[in-house]
Amino acid sequence: MSEKLTEKALKNYQKGEKHLASGKYSKAESDFEKATELFIQGNEIKRAESCSLKLCECFIIEKKYYAAAKAAARAAELILRHKIYKNAIKHYQSAIDFYEKVDAQIEILEIHSLTILCYVAQGKFEEGITLLKKTIVKSALRNIEKNKHMVFLNNTLGL
Repeated sequence: MSEKLTEKALKNYQKGEKHLASGKYSKAESDFEKATELFIQGNEIKRAESCSLKLCECFIIEKKYYAAAKAAARAAELILRHKIYKNAIKHYQSAIDFYEKVDAQIEILEIHSLTILCYVAQGKFEEGITLLKKTIVKSALRNIEKNKHMVFLNNTLGL
């Protein structure tokens, strides 16, 4: 990452921290989002993950759970670039928790699917299958939606 890009990203991150501490959440969100993007551009994925989690923190404080879920899922997707599945699963679980607060059933199923893929990528097939079964049982969607989800997972995982 170029020194100038790093400096700009860190400056946005620091501004975000100050705005967060002073309760200026919209400004903090903007700063953390900018820092995340700059770190991604510079291929500093772990730093981008941290910024995305700070963004999530802002949304939690404001009780914007859908946005918090999206930020947590983004952190998971970023850390997956380094194949750190354990952290990705943890972030995906946070996203699920936030989506449950707003009853975002389709998003919950999508994140569960990604979590299952993380288990499979680690060779933890039993954990993946167990989560798949729990997801289907817990799903509040109609049976047709469950069947579509099963077809998707069967095609994706080869179950």
